[in-house]
Amino acid sequence: MIKKITIGSALFAIMALGGCSKASKSNSEETKKSITLNEVATNFVSTALEYGEFHDGYVDAYFGPDKLLPKKEATLDSLKKLEEIGADIQLLLKQINSIESEEANRKAYLSKQIKSLATNYEMFRGKELTFDQESKALYDAVAPNNSMDHYDSLLNELDKLVPGNGDLQTRYIAYKEKFRIPEDKLDQVLKTAIEEARKRTSKYIKLPENESFKVEYVKGVSWSAYNWFKGNSYSVIQINTSVPVYIESAVDWASHEGYPGHHVFNTLLESELVKKKGWMEYSIYPLYSPQSLLAEGSADFGIQVAFPDDERVAYERDVLFPLAGLDQAEAENYAKVYQLMERLNFARNDIGRKLVDGEINRAEAKELLAKYDFSPTEAEKERKISFVETYRSYVLNYNYGEDLVKDYVLKNAEDNSHSGIWAQFEKLLTEPKTASSF
Repeated sequence: MIKKITIGSALFAIMALGGCSKASKSNSEETKKSITLNEVATNFVSTALEYGEFHDGYVDAYFGPDKLLPKKEATLDSLKKLEEIGADIQLLLKQINSIESEEANRKAYLSKQIKSLATNYEMFRGKELTFDQESKALYDAVAPNNSMDHYDSLLNELDKLVPGNGDLQTRYIAYKEKFRIPEDKLDQVLKTAIEEARKRTSKYIKLPENESFKVEYVKGVSWSAYNWFKGNSYSVIQINTSVPVYIESAVDWASHEGYPGHHVFNTLLESELVKKKGWMEYSIYPLYSPQSLLAEGSADFGIQVAFPDDERVAYERDVLFPLAGLDQAEAENYAKVYQLMERLNFARNDIGRKLVDGEINRAEAKELLAKYDFSPTEAEKERKISFVETYRSYVLNYNYGEDLVKDYVLKNAEDNSHSGIWAQFEKLLTEPKTASSF
């Protein structure tokens, strides 16, 4: 995992900070002097890192100073340590509320991050929330609630686009197979798309000279692709080859994981906010936090920014289809099919909501997911339901996050020119923002 720390998954393996908890200090000692926003930010990072030792996966990336990392001293009383972390989180809430800062947007962002940490801690300790309560507390957003009839109407539209005979699911699976990237061509196709995405992004966003990333291929994970940001403008992007990879994934992953998506977002946070401004709160990426909506939403909208619809179809048809050995004559219709499938992707939010809220059981959720994304095998059905079970309301950060980011960028861009959209997109990536401030 691309972190400076290794996150433990069992309580008995917790590595604790030496010394007493920050919250063990008396209230009078804490109030002798006013605390600054920078100090609260530093305390937030150290507390989140400690909590990450308990909650495997909470810390997605950290590229701050080593001095804030938990000291490697084992504790026999992990429950006591966990309770101390809870007290530290409560202290953070008091500290951020006590500050009167001219940096109002920064304070608001940090406050939401701390409140999200508090909620995640409570959930880790057993608190139960509905899907919408969880998404609001963790990601500062609540996704629209659509009926299954809405998605059935999209299936009817899709039915008109997918050729062949038989039921829609059978036809779709057969049709999609025509756009599968052969395994021996995957690396070339993907790296070609990455280079194009980088070229398009660097035309509008100045990146550090040392920025780079490498691609790795993995198996047996619940996600399709993942960016692990190492720091120093460097990422590792992992691609899941346990499942078939189709032609649209090349541009999607090149942009979402790379340019102008996660790699660029984290690189800008590091260079512009951490190194230049000293805003320590941006040196850590807590996965279950409001930062994720901006991260995932901007990464998904970044695909459209780098490859507007007509340009994307032309690039895939003229460059990627030949590289993958696919029929270029099919590119335009397949693009329409893919765009409808993107709209059907919102069903994952509503199915996840029903599952988390106990309206349907796991088996019913799995079949509904398969109905609207046409999972061809039992293994693929299991992978997708496992993703929803693991990440719960996180799923809204992609599609609904994309809608929120897109609306914000288009509304606030000085003009609707390509350069105007790029300028506002970059500005959003380096501002203290959460969904409710869009």
